[in-house]
Amino acid sequence: MDTQLNTDSRLLRSALVCPDWTKAYPKIVSGSGSLLLDEHGTTYIDGSGGASAATLLGHGNSEVASAMYDQACLTPLLPTHYFDSDIVEEYLAELVDFAPPNIGYAWLASSGSDAIENAMKLAVQYHRLRGQIDRIRFIGREQSYHGGTFAALDIGGVASRRRNYEALFFGHYHVPAAHCLRCPFGLEPQSCSLECAEEVLRVIKNSNGSIAAVIVEPIVGAALGAVSAPENYLQRLRTITRETGVLLIFDEIMTGFGRTGANFVATHHGVEADIIVCGKGMSGGYYPLSGMLVARHIGFEFESRNEPFQSGHTHACSPQGAAVGRKVLEIIKRDGLVERAGRLGCKAIAKLRENLSAKIVADIRGKGLLFGLEFQLGLTRHQSRNYPAFSYFFGERALASGLISYPGMSASNSSGGHVKFAPPLNIEERVFDKLLDIVIDVVKELESKE
Repeated sequence: MDTQLNTDSRLLRSALVCPDWTKAYPKIVSGSGSLLLDEHGTTYIDGSGGASAATLLGHGNSEVASAMYDQACLTPLLPTHYFDSDIVEEYLAELVDFAPPNIGYAWLASSGSDAIENAMKLAVQYHRLRGQIDRIRFIGREQSYHGGTFAALDIGGVASRRRNYEALFFGHYHVPAAHCLRCPFGLEPQSCSLECAEEVLRVIKNSNGSIAAVIVEPIVGAALGAVSAPENYLQRLRTITRETGVLLIFDEIMTGFGRTGANFVATHHGVEADIIVCGKGMSGGYYPLSGMLVARHIGFEFESRNEPFQSGHTHACSPQGAAVGRKVLEIIKRDGLVERAGRLGCKAIAKLRENLSAKIVADIRGKGLLFGLEFQLGLTRHQSRNYPAFSYFFGERALASGLISYPGMSASNSSGGHVKFAPPLNIEERVFDKLLDIVIDVVKELESKE
């Protein structure tokens, strides 16, 4: 039997990367700034930020590449049970300084899923130190996504991602999404008393003291397409969790490091999360880096008892990750990218609302350089083309015009769906204008055929 690899045969493809077995995908050969070039010479605008909001500084950034090279020439990885390093200490201090004022500690991991699970472990261990050993369950939200590992999927609320693994889940609690356009309670924003937040309180009261933390995306990314929390929702969650002794964890893996026009979404709302989970853009997409930003009172509980956080990963708090993250943070601050993201985001929302009608677009939303469209229900143009939702039809047409987007759908809109954009924070202004023009042109083209 010939054991040599047959280069013509198809390898098993990940549904997150190459979902269509019958399709030949273009191969990218290089990137520069916010642009990617494929093997055929076609140029694409990276409107999705890689695998969604990750390529914070674009492609081919020589400063980040040099920082990575320089650290690799020194030491990329250390046995942290014996050694420390200046680069890690300095980066952790800079992270705390960049974070909201109540944050006093930071810890590094490799992926967003890792960081979410470690935040869950930290929450449980914190309660155990305080004698509350029954606090082992979490409240997540329907139509949310926190990662692909079992615990992260268990607290997430995307049915299609959970379906094959339900038997392996621990069984955490879920409450309805805070999505005013498709309110799960059938209410209107102007007369609503934040029923979606009050549902969290009801679950906590009925949980027999088992809730360790509530985990939310302040702006829901992949699962809903840049849906911001309703006004006063996060503040109400903060009040509820404080009054019940439950921790509040913000998943800012997609929204952190300036993407929304503030260092973190928590800053926009003035809400103090107990733990902020970060990833994706914190390394600009150049290294698998994630982390937790931890409030002083939680870190103090461990420090005062001389109790270590019981966790560990091969690349946790690695010098290589710290070097890359530190350089990315330096560029963000030096080049004013936080403020720039806020300005470009306002420009995007205004231009899209001015040029798109409600015939097929139900909503235009987002904050900073995390914005999106939701399409109307019941659109028919895509149905004969084997697309899961109209948004995927849009995504293919946009790609043909040179724009990479991030289409998706939710349980509340499985026919129209939504599309999200998260380009690099340093995207050139002329390229950003082109991105918006393509969105408008494609929507109008599809609208004319509906």
